[in-house]
Amino acid sequence: LEDRVAASYGRASPERGVAARPSAAEDAGAGTSTGAGTSRRAGTSTGAGTSRRAGTGAGTRLRPGRETPADIVAEALGGPYADDLRPGGAAARGTHIDLTRASEPVKKAVQYVEEHFPGPLTLRRVADAVHLNASYFSVLFKKETGMTFSEYLTRKRLALAKQLLLGTSLSISEIARMAGYGTTKYFTELFRKREGMTPGKYRERAMRHLLSKKIGILPNDSDLDAYVLMAILLSDKVEEADGGSGRRIRIGGLEMLKRAYLLLLAAAMVFPVGMSGATQYALAQGVDTVTFMHLWPSGEARQHNLIVGEIIAEFASEHPDVFVEVEALPNEQYKDKITVLAASNQLPDVGFTWAAGYMTPFVQAGQFAPLDDLLAQDGLRDQFVSGTLQAFAIDGVTYGLPLELNIAPVFYNKKIFARYGLDVPKTYDEFLHVVETLAANGVTPIALGNGERWTGSLWYMYLADRIAGPDVVNDAINGRIPFTHPGLIQAAAEVQRLVRMDAFSLGFNALSNAEAKAEFLTEQAAMWLIGSWELPQFTTDETVSQEFRDSIGFFRFPTVEGGAGKDTGWVGGPGVALFVNANSRVKDKAEAFAKYFVEQWGQRAVAEAGVIPGTIVDSSKVQLPQMYLDVLDELAVATSITLYADVQLSPAAAQVHLNQIQALFGLQVTPEEFARAHDEAIRGGQ
Repeated sequence: LEDRVAASYGRASPERGVAARPSAAEDAGAGTSTGAGTSRRAGTSTGAGTSRRAGTGAGTRLRPGRETPADIVAEALGGPYADDLRPGGAAARGTHIDLTRASEPVKKAVQYVEEHFPGPLTLRRVADAVHLNASYFSVLFKKETGMTFSEYLTRKRLALAKQLLLGTSLSISEIARMAGYGTTKYFTELFRKREGMTPGKYRERAMRHLLSKKIGILPNDSDLDAYVLMAILLSDKVEEADGGSGRRIRIGGLEMLKRAYLLLLAAAMVFPVGMSGATQYALAQGVDTVTFMHLWPSGEARQHNLIVGEIIAEFASEHPDVFVEVEALPNEQYKDKITVLAASNQLPDVGFTWAAGYMTPFVQAGQFAPLDDLLAQDGLRDQFVSGTLQAFAIDGVTYGLPLELNIAPVFYNKKIFARYGLDVPKTYDEFLHVVETLAANGVTPIALGNGERWTGSLWYMYLADRIAGPDVVNDAINGRIPFTHPGLIQAAAEVQRLVRMDAFSLGFNALSNAEAKAEFLTEQAAMWLIGSWELPQFTTDETVSQEFRDSIGFFRFPTVEGGAGKDTGWVGGPGVALFVNANSRVKDKAEAFAKYFVEQWGQRAVAEAGVIPGTIVDSSKVQLPQMYLDVLDELAVATSITLYADVQLSPAAAQVHLNQIQALFGLQVTPEEFARAHDEAIRGGQ
């Protein structure tokens, strides 16, 4: 192997650029020894059965057409490592993109990457180079190539890293830098996640494989064997080799190797754990770690988890001084752990929270950081759907950046409406006409399972919003004004009016929401007021017939004549939001990560996971079922989001509200009694 590596750096003939065939004298002299007799050092054959040890001159360079050191070591390694080492091997093939049908921006993007690789490439930089919005470019690139831009770049960087690991004696830190990674720590973690082992272990196993295959010995587990053998293979008589993009990798001679070997032995005595770990630890100093906890583990929310990983990878590439340490737990485990961490004041730097009642104790304990200054940066506040941030505000201060949003449209069966000549109602009076017509024809107007109570609350909240207005509803729920406001009492009266018109399912107060859903899906009811989480049921769920899916539409809750609420206001609420730990030691880096995350999340979440995000999405730039696009368009022009009452209220007051909702629908309380019970629970509780 030494002979062939040396030969690859030998003299090139002017005509062909390959090793010149030695003369007989040269061939004889190549094996001469000053000791007893002469010997021949078997090496690379140069023709007619002769061989020589080529490239003895210092300072020679690798010439075109030659067998490269990587080729030689790849052949020697064999097995799975050889393909990783060759430029056209498995690792490199994973980066190939078929551009025959790609759009011009994607072609230019790939060309830009090739020209600037492995430099500081980021999604935003490449998107700017092809004059596209970063989020739109991300969706377009994945649609046309089958992989995200982050995945493409990661594959290219790791393919180069593997070639450098197996084909040079560079240190892990040098390889991380040359492959375009800002920190050795991040490179090592990413490599381990992708390959199931650290870069050092990957190199070591390859060298152990080679020693076992070629020499029949199996070295111990020390990394030293891998480094030393690799240096032997590639150092003899070589000064420099091309590292790609004009970079030069300096490789010393045997004397340097001997000195390095002694230093490695000395280091091994000082650091028994091995040099790679010690090196990574030292290099990690000066790199801030941001801890991030979320509730989308890959086993339960694979697509969400993939998007999170991509965003983190892109953030790391643009912020080489920050390492994001991630932990993902299922919902209940997440809540349990957050509670434990909060008790010991050890919350993650960035994590997930829910609105209103859930986050209040954390805010009162001074553990969640105010985010209004962050929202003022680069117009971040304007990127959120109107009303979503209010759900994460306490006393006018915002503590969460919402990632998800669910609103409650009125879904309706277009076939049933057409059968009775009904149009989508725009006003509440028109809505009452629809209810009256359907009931008169023996069709259940509205599917409702109020045994769970929150479903009935949706109806009350919409009527309160349309009659009293969203500001009055929010002020009353938060105890700033009495709940006995005339508009809130009138809303309760309208609920009972609908009950008396037989608007709802038979026995609705004893039905579950699942039973009401079945009634709507079997076309026994014409309308169903429910959250947008049911959108897949009417768009992409293959268990539901295409004919039925095509027959479903939705409409805004109608306006009430003389009421204060607009039809562009929605009842709903954000799902989870990001919080920043007020006591974080890297608070500025944590805030930067949180801002970056929400900016990248929206368009990807809806396009790749079907999530309705808390930020505004340009529906013209995503490919989704039409109903999804229509909901996104509604959110883009929404004037308010009135948060679900049971989410806004304290746990005790929420129970009063839900019990009163069932009593109101059951005609067991008057509208005035309903309002007074709320007032006592909310204001009395304060």
